[in-house]
Amino acid sequence: MPPFFILFSITKMKNTTYLSITTSWWKTYDKLSIYKDCYKLNPNRTYFWIEDEDEQEPGHFCDLSENHPDIPDSEIFGRLPGHEAIIIDNDFLMCFNSPREAKIWIRDNIPECVITWDIDWRDCFYIKHDWQDEA
Repeated sequence: MPPFFILFSITKMKNTTYLSITTSWWKTYDKLSIYKDCYKLNPNRTYFWIEDEDEQEPGHFCDLSENHPDIPDSEIFGRLPGHEAIIIDNDFLMCFNSPREAKIWIRDNIPECVITWDIDWRDCFYIKHDWQDEA
């Protein structure tokens, strides 16, 4: 039986306000929601994506995270104990003028983000895990 995953919207944790991005091509998307799940083929790694909730253009906006099976779990979980490194998807990075701007947006809009950094030349951010849930 496949594992059961519960999706939740971070925007609902922020009083149902939408998130906004003004992209590097100067278009503003102001009805965005972030969702969280686990990768189906690698369920110990967290997957974030952004949906556009605008009635005119609803649907998938872009992935926020990338899964890199070539990076071992010891790198993803081991560099900052109790945290998981989330590799930032290149499509998300391209929405901004620089990786630094993208990381500032992530830091300001994802409450779970504790620090931004890089792993093997890939931009990432760290989220804290509540390891007590596994006990």
